[in-house]
Amino acid sequence: MICNEETVRAYGVDLDRLGRSPNTSRNYVSDLNQFLLWTGRDVPMEQFDGVAMDWLNAYRRIWQPRTSERRVTALRGFARWTGALDPLRGYTTPTPARPVPHPIPEGIPGVLRLIDACGFHFEKRALIAMTGLCGLRIAEALSIRPEDVDYERGLLTVYGKGSKVRVIPMSERAANEIAVAYARAIQDGRPTVLRWKDRHARATITRLGVKAGLTRPLSSHDLRATFATAAYAKSKDLRAVQELLGHSSSATTELYTGISLATMRAAAEV
Repeated sequence: MICNEETVRAYGVDLDRLGRSPNTSRNYVSDLNQFLLWTGRDVPMEQFDGVAMDWLNAYRRIWQPRTSERRVTALRGFARWTGALDPLRGYTTPTPARPVPHPIPEGIPGVLRLIDACGFHFEKRALIAMTGLCGLRIAEALSIRPEDVDYERGLLTVYGKGSKVRVIPMSERAANEIAVAYARAIQDGRPTVLRWKDRHARATITRLGVKAGLTRPLSSHDLRATFATAAYAKSKDLRAVQELLGHSSSATTELYTGISLATMRAAAEV
């Protein structure tokens, strides 16, 4: 067996058949093709580990740690697919720095200001409610279908990363803000509650932050972090927040609900 464009393409097809998310399959195949581009040749599997480690080490100080980690995962996955038992044994990826959570300083009141800044634009209001009052990722919010909204029980079915499905409760305010977009989608026969593409939705949130007079520039993920921080502050239940956000590991949730930068600065003033 050799690593070349043909076997990488076949590996990607198998990932799709196994139900891996399209983004995961696309990223792994892209990483493997970057590896082949760097080598400039086909790589026999008996040489794979050595050549792969040369590639990883050549860019170790250039790539972000999470990029290195993903590429190691892609290489290991491909090697196991070819029959290798313990590929890249012992190789250690760089450790990423612990991220600082980025909830908006205004908290949930700031989210409500964003909703007010939407005026009577029902889709914008629903977008902010889904991200800032339900903690959805942008891609999750844009994939919500009318049948995913259960108003009778106040539940929202969310299709998350890695094709994971979770059912989360909506607050009364969130449900009310989603209601008009939901009803209009049913009336128009649309497949999803929101009609926007990813880039437009993200740009809309940033512009609304300016319009609402928030104290710093706003990104869509800041709203998810704001929801997570507020939910943990109220419940002190990390497991519940993990389920609401759809994280596989509580360690990821801790990055959203960790000690704020302001709190760390106050502690540092000894």
